[in-house]
Amino acid sequence: MVQSTDTIAQQTHRASGRTAQVSNVTIHEPQALKSQHNYLNFSMETNNAQTSYEQAFTWSPSWNSNQAILQSQQEVNGELSCAVSENHLTFIFNDHLEEQVAQLWSTPAVYEEKPSEKIIFIQNLPWFLADEQAKLLPEFILMFAGNEIQISNALADENHWQAKQVLKIDIHELSVFAVIKINNELNKEIILASIFELPNAVNNVDLTAEEMRLASSDEVVDFHKRQSNRHQKAKQDQQSILARLKSNDQNIPISLLQSPYIVDKQTNTLLGENDA
Repeated sequence: MVQSTDTIAQQTHRASGRTAQVSNVTIHEPQALKSQHNYLNFSMETNNAQTSYEQAFTWSPSWNSNQAILQSQQEVNGELSCAVSENHLTFIFNDHLEEQVAQLWSTPAVYEEKPSEKIIFIQNLPWFLADEQAKLLPEFILMFAGNEIQISNALADENHWQAKQVLKIDIHELSVFAVIKINNELNKEIILASIFELPNAVNNVDLTAEEMRLASSDEVVDFHKRQSNRHQKAKQDQQSILARLKSNDQNIPISLLQSPYIVDKQTNTLLGENDA
C-alpha cells in the first residue's frame, strides 16, 4: 500500500505527448481532473501501483510492441510483469473451495500421447496438370504417367501393402484408384497422391485407415481399362487436332492487290498514276 502522501497515476503513458492515443485526431489535450482526498491522480505522472487492488488499469501490449518485448513480459508470450500480485479466496461457499484453489494454483495436466489415426491426403499432381483446364489438353494427358499414390514404408508394412498394387481411396464421396509407390522419405501420416480424376480443390484432407484399402480384382481390371481408354482418346484427339491444323494451313486465303503506285527505277521513288 502506498503512503498517504504518495499518489498513483490513473492514466497510461499514452495519455499525453506526441504518442498519445488520440494524437492523430487532435493535439489539444483536455485538462486533467483534480482529485481531493484521494491518492489516485488523474495523470500519467507520479508512482505506479504496487499491488493489484491499487491498479487503475492493466497494460496489455501487443505481441510486437516494445513493451511486450522489453518491459511488460518476461519472455515471448509470457505473463505480464504488472499482473495480479495477490490471489484471493472467498470462504462463503466452502463446497467450491477446492475448485477455487485449483483455478488459482493450477497444475499442468498430464495427457497420454495417443497415436494419430489420421492420415493427411495431399495432391501431388505434376506441374503441367496443376490447372483444371490442362486436363482437357491431349498433349498433357499423354504426358501423365497414370494415377499414383506415394506412401511411407511404415504405412505399407502396417497395412501389408506392396508397391505396384492398386489402392482404393474413398474421399469426398468419390472412390478413386491409384498405383502404390513406396517413398521412404515420407512420414507415416502423409500420403502424396497424383490422381487425374480428382479435382484440384480436394487437397490436405484427413483420411482414416478405413477409407483406404486394396482394390478387388475386378476393380483393378476396370482401373487399368480406364487408364488405357483415357490415353487412347487423348492420342486420337491429338491426331485429329493436328490433321485439322494441317488442313487449315493448306487453305490459307491469300489475295493479291495491285498497288496504285509504280517505282521509278532511276530515282528509286514511288510515282502515282498521274505522275507516270
